Amino acid sequence: MREQELIRRVALQEPGAFEELYHAYVDRVHRHLYTIIRSDADIDDLVQQTFVQVFRRIDTYRAEANFGTWLHRVTVNVALVHLRKRKRWFRPETSEVLLPLPQEKAPELPDDSLERKQKMALLHQALDGIHPKKRVAFLLYEVGGYTLEEVAELVDAPLNTVAARLRAARQEVRKTVERRLRSETQAVA
Repeated sequence: MREQELIRRVALQEPGAFEELYHAYVDRVHRHLYTIIRSDADIDDLVQQTFVQVFRRIDTYRAEANFGTWLHRVTVNVALVHLRKRKRWFRPETSEVLLPLPQEKAPELPDDSLERKQKMALLHQALDGIHPKKRVAFLLYEVGGYTLEEVAELVDAPLNTVAARLRAARQEVRKTVERRLRSETQAVA
């Protein structure tokens, strides 16, 4: 109930209300943007752009909906606009791990660590070539752990469209990985 009251205060432009909303959600927005954009010099600007959009569009928020979902949708839209403008996805100098690491196990041997890094680099290269909407569906579903229904709501697209994007992204990633592995195998032989 406190959340709804805060949003009502923001909509009424009460002094300090938007700042309170910002501080309550800035970390969440930053995490969502990082999942989509990665470590990017523009991420702080994108956080600010997201909250500018929230401020401008707070009157479109329907109180019966979950505010977190609405905020995530705004965040995804800001990220997609940025990706369309940027026209590239990964920078080689920032190719740190995008996906969650495996759960803590026995210490990794140096060969295992190298193999995992190579697999991650290959996955990043595969994701590099897919359309932004497919990539977002893939990341939200496979990395973020959202259900198809949640992804559809977050990106404001029909469920069948999201399922098709996810299926296409998986196929494109698989083909890219298989093609790369074949070329590496042929180069070794």
